[in-house]
Amino acid sequence: MWRSAAAFAVWVAAAATLSPGQPRSPDEALHAAVQAGKLEQVKRLLAAGADVNARDPLGSTPLFVASCLGNTDVASLLLADGALVDAGRPDAPSSPLECAVLTDHADIVKLLLASRADVDTRCHDDQSLLHVAARRGNAQIAEVLLRAHADISSVDANGNTALDQAVLDGQSQVVSLLIAHGANVARVHPLDGRGPLHEACIKGFATLVPTLITARADPSQRDHFGQTPLDLALAYKNRNVVTALLQLAVHATEVQATAEQAMQSSIARGQTEIARMLIESGFDIAKPTLAGPSYLQNAALKGHKKMVQVLLDHGARVNAADRDGATALHDAALGGNPDVITLLLDHGARIDAAEEQSGATPLMLAAAMARTQAVAVLLARGANPAIKDRHGRTALDRAKETQDDDLVKLLETAVARLTPNQSAS
Repeated sequence: MWRSAAAFAVWVAAAATLSPGQPRSPDEALHAAVQAGKLEQVKRLLAAGADVNARDPLGSTPLFVASCLGNTDVASLLLADGALVDAGRPDAPSSPLECAVLTDHADIVKLLLASRADVDTRCHDDQSLLHVAARRGNAQIAEVLLRAHADISSVDANGNTALDQAVLDGQSQVVSLLIAHGANVARVHPLDGRGPLHEACIKGFATLVPTLITARADPSQRDHFGQTPLDLALAYKNRNVVTALLQLAVHATEVQATAEQAMQSSIARGQTEIARMLIESGFDIAKPTLAGPSYLQNAALKGHKKMVQVLLDHGARVNAADRDGATALHDAALGGNPDVITLLLDHGARIDAAEEQSGATPLMLAAAMARTQAVAVLLARGANPAIKDRHGRTALDRAKETQDDDLVKLLETAVARLTPNQSAS
């Protein structure tokens, strides 16, 4: 009912201005005026008795519509006239505040919060408004919500915090903001044991890596599957993230340790693509391993020819020796892979290099391990069977200890063919 004939005249004039057709009810006219952003018509309709909280066929109130459209003046007028600040709809978005966050209207968010809108409203998937702002990358609205004491630790139906959400969507500004407000970078998801740094490495968001590590995210932390952030970056072939992690290795011993472990693992498994990615992202293969031997030595011992080739192609020193004086050729001889031995020799490996303490040559080690094929290759390439170790033993002496008749015969034949100069060496 209209308050007076004059009020009815206001409604007719507003309805005629907004759209042609049948005259609307006062509530319909109010909704139309709000939709069109006609502030003066909204004033007149409210003064004439239109219901400030009237719902349209979708269940929206005028304030909901004004909030979604970002019309601050109209929203302020509606609130001043008694609009219910949290009057929502049965579907999503469910409240004026949620709609303002979803549509990136920071001024409306401020206005509604100042009018005591519920900052902890839950949205789809039980996300908080802070989750929504994080997902959209709206740092301005996220800060407004945080200043209104939004719960920074709240988790959604998927077990994610707002920080997790910001990381998953690569929203670097929001990530920095949340960290500055105390978001916990060390928290891990209960299902997989992964934290924000793990997720950034999976998603390939390299710019987030230094931010998270500077905030004390642990780069050595393993998830429930035993994988570190670097392992995941390698598995998902996110080279830019691998590079970012390795660039931090000089400042973070944890990163350096996990990088070394990743390289060792790739060598042990013969994963040349991962090794190549690590090296091309800045990993220094010239450094000794934690255990002492070089990465080239480990690859040679495992007999991974392709891995040895990758390491040599990327600058591994073929004659680099460990603390015992052993080289990659010594390890290749122990492993017994003739192809690896040939490859190392083709790259200039010293065939009769002797270990410092024992004086053993690659030929001696191959003989001691009964690696007949390896012995044959070394002899064919010029290894001297007459050389003695620190205990006065030759490769033949070691072969006899194995009781391998074929091996002994092979070395005896080689010794018999020695020139006087070779025999005296």
